[in-house]
Amino acid sequence: MMFEALILICMSGELDNCSIIEDTRGPYATLERCMDRTTEMSAAMLSFDKNQFIMGARCEPVETSKPRFSAT
Repeated sequence: MMFEALILICMSGELDNCSIIEDTRGPYATLERCMDRTTEMSAAMLSFDKNQFIMGARCEPVETSKPRFSAT
């Protein structure tokens, strides 16, 4: 089983204005590596816009090792 990284971000003060950010690099072979990636993604999102708030992160189990997104 592989794991896909996801984070939930919201605009500060607007908890009804949220988005799920899906990783474009995974999936990952271990839960630990996936969680490391959610930390990396969270830091990157906050560096783009300080008005965002990370509400949560998780790693979803997936059956395939094939990336959902193309590198091109």
